[in-house]
Amino acid sequence: MTSPVITKNYAEKSLNNIIERITCDDLDFMDKIYTTTLDKLKAKQENDRLWIRTSLKLANLYISRELVDKAQDLVNELMEVCHQTNSGSDTIMSTYLLEIYALEIQVCMLTGNIKRLKELYSKTLNVTTAVLHPRILGVIRECGGKMHMQEKKWDIAREDFFESFKNYDEAGSLHRTQVLKYYVLACMLSESGINPFESQETKPYKDDPQVSVIVQLVDVFQKSDVEGFNELMKTHRAEIMSDSFFANFLDDIVLSIRSLGVLNLVKPYRRVSLDHIQNILGVDQATLVEIIVGLILDDRLPNTKIDLTNGFIDLNITNQSASVSSSKQDTRFSTSTSSNNVAPLPSRYYESDRDSAQQQEQQNLVRASSDAVAMAGLSSTSNTSTTTSHTDSQRPVSLAHWLGSLERLHSAIHA
Repeated sequence: MTSPVITKNYAEKSLNNIIERITCDDLDFMDKIYTTTLDKLKAKQENDRLWIRTSLKLANLYISRELVDKAQDLVNELMEVCHQTNSGSDTIMSTYLLEIYALEIQVCMLTGNIKRLKELYSKTLNVTTAVLHPRILGVIRECGGKMHMQEKKWDIAREDFFESFKNYDEAGSLHRTQVLKYYVLACMLSESGINPFESQETKPYKDDPQVSVIVQLVDVFQKSDVEGFNELMKTHRAEIMSDSFFANFLDDIVLSIRSLGVLNLVKPYRRVSLDHIQNILGVDQATLVEIIVGLILDDRLPNTKIDLTNGFIDLNITNQSASVSSSKQDTRFSTSTSSNNVAPLPSRYYESDRDSAQQQEQQNLVRASSDAVAMAGLSSTSNTSTTTSHTDSQRPVSLAHWLGSLERLHSAIHA
């Protein structure tokens, strides 16, 4: 590939510049360019570094087209050549190896080989001898973030995506905008309270039209505005769902914002109607109960009971474990609570303290009449029902019966 006029170094530099700068939307044409170049280089059996660089370009092309088998075969060949090549510089070969690892990481993401992905991810982060291009680091951290997202390790994924975004930004890669969306996604799911657009690195992109919908999504999420979120999804659902990776976690986002909505709705109250929460969240009762149970199990709604029989949730119940009632278990739930934290909602949404007071007054009257009859030594007559001793586990005799007994007692005293 050299001549008496053109030196080997000049030829290598010229070909490398062509390979680096050539672009075309016709991927088949690009495939032919790279393949032809590799065939010529391989036939001459010289200039391994140029062959490696061209092969890396071709492997990236295969990955972008999701040609997994071709990409894996080329990655394996690259790995073999790197181990056999004596370039005279361990740093250069380490850099090439890390680029090959980055390619294999992307292949693992496409094939779902999480075990191999974890091995490669850990290996690349522990390498300190190579000097990597920021774009390669961006690829590695992006794949790491996606891996942690699949494992629902939101906090670690958030850190990976942020580092990936910074590297893509440093490299001038347009892919930075896409990774910024992933970073925002991880921030929301981690419920860290961090505004992803307040950092020095991300603030300039807050007004970028490509992320305007994501900015709105962050706003309604941090406000726990379920209604605003639902409206945003109706208007921009197609745009949000256009990214398959983002769409995979939409259910997690919905669950998270609904959970935050429930926490904000019930926070000031001691008893709230399930119907009221359903109307605000726009969900059915089964979905709402599932959300509340999840919050109870995560200890985010401690000392809380769900009364399915009467359609309420009772909050801040002390010395009792959280549980769900059914029609056969409704006696397990307390209906009398302090009047200091009554929810300022329409009467159908919470227990009335006035009704509680009237019930308490009636119960006191029943107890008083019971004691009075007992002291008078009266017994039931044929016109009255047989009385039953009043215990905590038994219902008292009807109020009408005891009032009748009081009248008879009054007549006996004044006779």
